Amino acid sequence: MLNIVRQRSVFSSSSEPLPGRWISCPDSLLLGPSDIDSQRHTTKRIAYWQAVGDALGLDWPIPGWRDEGLNCVGNVVGQGDLLKALERLVVPDIGLRIWCADCCQDRIFVSWVLHALSQANFALPTTQFCKIPRYGIQEVDIDQFGSQAATVSAVDIAYGSDLWTAFAKGQPDRLHGLCLADCSSANRLDLSGITKEYSRLFPRWSDGLLQVSDFDAAILNCLSTESWRTPRDLVVELIDEIPRLGDLELAYRIDQWAAPLDGHGAVVKKELPDGKSSSTRVAYRLTERGQQILQEGLNDLSDVPELLCGGNTLYRGREWWVFTGKGFIKHH
Repeated sequence: MLNIVRQRSVFSSSSEPLPGRWISCPDSLLLGPSDIDSQRHTTKRIAYWQAVGDALGLDWPIPGWRDEGLNCVGNVVGQGDLLKALERLVVPDIGLRIWCADCCQDRIFVSWVLHALSQANFALPTTQFCKIPRYGIQEVDIDQFGSQAATVSAVDIAYGSDLWTAFAKGQPDRLHGLCLADCSSANRLDLSGITKEYSRLFPRWSDGLLQVSDFDAAILNCLSTESWRTPRDLVVELIDEIPRLGDLELAYRIDQWAAPLDGHGAVVKKELPDGKSSSTRVAYRLTERGQQILQEGLNDLSDVPELLCGGNTLYRGREWWVFTGKGFIKHH
């Protein structure tokens, strides 16, 4: 069996090699730019992670893209790389299994894989989908969960490809509709959960007020106007409050809020010379403007740093998407 997984930590914190053959695709796609064109997508993802590394003072800007402990036959970033690996490794008697943890990033990852499979110009092997618990819940027995795998049909591949297309092209209304569709593919692949966490990244329209997203509100609510908090403090508190994201993505978004915005930002930052890591070298504090944003909503978009999510640039442009609680509308 040839296995495709986003990252090995879903199975175990151990660095011991996993049995079988594996292709690792360890990028987290929920935040940052995506593109329907594979080459442009790869270029944008690398640039995004380099920006994260630069902002946080890291020497390794692309986390997890060298998963040394995984007994894998290839680490891939782009769909073209994935297809080349599959074409080289797939033989008639070997099946293909896609592993999906119970989190939004892995569901988007599955749609990315299925879109790649829809572009294959070679015969695909029998393909299976296997759902497993979200990261950190429990050690996963590969044989136990593998025995519960569902067969992936051509219709399933087309459905997953449509989901990725909507995500990468910045069409949240279409993605929302696909996730809510009462069809066998949505039920079997359990991809409908994308919308629940994905929507929390979008600014909200509620009670006649334009408000920051649930994601950004959670960050601002964890800050105080009276005390300073480090990224480590914030990540520990936020990890269960917002879509399941990596520590670096959270720290990067917090730092984006502290960037100067017309001299009247919602968050201010100071350096901590005694800090020993990127999570303790700086601290943040909420300003009065930040409190006002939480209490009164948004009057000026320059108060909010842009957020890249799939094919969308949120809080910027002449029109952009807002979540109403029931669906997505364009705000002008």
